[in-house]
Amino acid sequence: MLGTLQVGFIPLGDGVVMPPVPFDLWLKITGNGITVEVPFEDPVPGHFTVDDGTSTTLAMTIRTFAAALPPGDYEISVIMISGTGISPELVNLPIPLDRNPQFRVAGDAPCTFIGNVTIIDWRTPPGDIATISSLVQGVTPPEGGSVMTFNPDEGSLASGEIGLDLMDGLVEGDFSGSSWWLDGQEVDASECTTVLAEFSSSPTGSLITGEAQVMAALRAGCAGGDFVMCDVLFFAAPFDSALEAFADTCGERTAGGEYCAEIYDVDIDLGDLTTQCGDGVMIACDQLFMYSPSESTEREIGRSCGGLGRESRTCVVDHGLLPR
Repeated sequence: MLGTLQVGFIPLGDGVVMPPVPFDLWLKITGNGITVEVPFEDPVPGHFTVDDGTSTTLAMTIRTFAAALPPGDYEISVIMISGTGISPELVNLPIPLDRNPQFRVAGDAPCTFIGNVTIIDWRTPPGDIATISSLVQGVTPPEGGSVMTFNPDEGSLASGEIGLDLMDGLVEGDFSGSSWWLDGQEVDASECTTVLAEFSSSPTGSLITGEAQVMAALRAGCAGGDFVMCDVLFFAAPFDSALEAFADTCGERTAGGEYCAEIYDVDIDLGDLTTQCGDGVMIACDQLFMYSPSESTEREIGRSCGGLGRESRTCVVDHGLLPR
């Protein structure tokens, strides 16, 4: 399987410092009962200019990738990135929800070319979670802006646009001018069959981990009208903090002091939440703990995070948050 990936960042707001290119990138591909981590080789770094009327500078890296995969159906589940001004270690690149590229490796061809994946994310200025979440919320829908890699000191990344196509100038069946490497050997792409990747049709999303990233996702969800996220954020936020006050007032909509889910009549099905918690959906466990009667079995299931154990005030901080 061969493909190309373009990753770029557009500045959002004032005081943005764009990360220098190239970036280090890795893929995680899942499917057919396996998970494969794919490194990238042969970067083509560059700073490009996007003509939006103001000549915005776009930091962009282009890389080719290859993986030896048996025939079957796969999904690019995670794209990881590291680099100066982003993170010294690999972190998950924000991908808009429900937009994980899926592809099929055919068994009747020497190789499959899945096309080009282009991701253009937002780059924010430095700042705290509340400031950056509010900034992101102003330019992206709640379902997109809720996915964020938070870096208060150098600038955060928030999900923007993702596209699937052939690279400009690369026509089907013509791979001249590009090269792919696998295990240190150049791959002959001349006999590849082109089967472009497609977007996932199921709302899976990638697990959000890390306290700062989970807090940012909860705040963005609360700001967008997910009142369960407001309630969970209230428990997760530091005591007497701006985040706690934001959650307590249901995203600055109420006077505070009550569960937002109760104020806005959110349907709470304890039986369904118990099943989800047992299946590893941590926000369901937090709901069980918050909304179940005291000393009930459901409350204890929520308290234990479905048997995984609790170290902080919320299961989503301890074990991760699936985008809703």
